Amino acid sequence: MGTWLKFCIAGMALIAVAPAGAALNIFACTPEWGSLSKEIGGDNANVYVATTALQDPHRVEARPSLIARARSADLVVCTGGYNTMVETASFASKALILPRQLHREEQRIRARRFQELGLVSTLDPRDVAPERLYAEVVRLLADPRKPLAEARARGALRLDGAQHFAELCSRLEVAS
Repeated sequence: MGTWLKFCIAGMALIAVAPAGAALNIFACTPEWGSLSKEIGGDNANVYVATTALQDPHRVEARPSLIARARSADLVVCTGGYNTMVETASFASKALILPRQLHREEQRIRARRFQELGLVSTLDPRDVAPERLYAEVVRLLADPRKPLAEARARGALRLDGAQHFAELCSRLEVAS
């Protein structure tokens, strides 16, 4: 089956996932994930992109309006950088993490660990084919669970790393 036909089938499946008359809200961290999300969802998806093509994604300020969009999204699609993962864990309900490949082994390690904990879904960019990516987006949107929101609600996510590290350091004994 050709890639275009698989893309169309995946898009139809995504449309079938949304309740009648309801658009899917997808929050994408970068323009490339936003474009792909819009292609998959078509008219049935409201896609918000956190950055522009001319913007450094490492310099995005987490404004209240940005946080509100991430919180209300049915799915967040982002890379696996440290700040991105912390912000996604802090505000999103459900996420697909696509770690950057070039010189970013730490992103794959972090994304894989979050997936092992059942918090996000991740696809390794070295293995992603378009049809696999489409199928994963459709699967996530069809799944009623919201693993990040559920983990926050039960207190299973510690998002106070700096404070926790300072407490650990304060307990260290220093040899003179």
